[in-house]
Amino acid sequence: MYRAIEGQGNPVAFLLTAKRDFDATKRFFREMLKVELLLSPEKIGTDGANIFPSVIRTSVDDGHLHLNPVHYVTEHLSTGH
Repeated sequence: MYRAIEGQGNPVAFLLTAKRDFDATKRFFREMLKVELLLSPEKIGTDGANIFPSVIRTSVDDGHLHLNPVHYVTEHLSTGH
């Protein structure tokens, strides 16, 4: 499950998939960035899964994210992936 949380802690988007792979993660980022509240966030917190850095770079290359978004791993999201 992927979920996007806005700055006040409210969920604004989610996606449930059978796999956490590049295509699913990219699809979530594309759908999440359609939500006006999250339009091109400057900071992206994830659970540390190894797929996120490449999807973030791809989203920057596709013009969906700021040129230098800060990606950080948050301990409370860690799922052991």
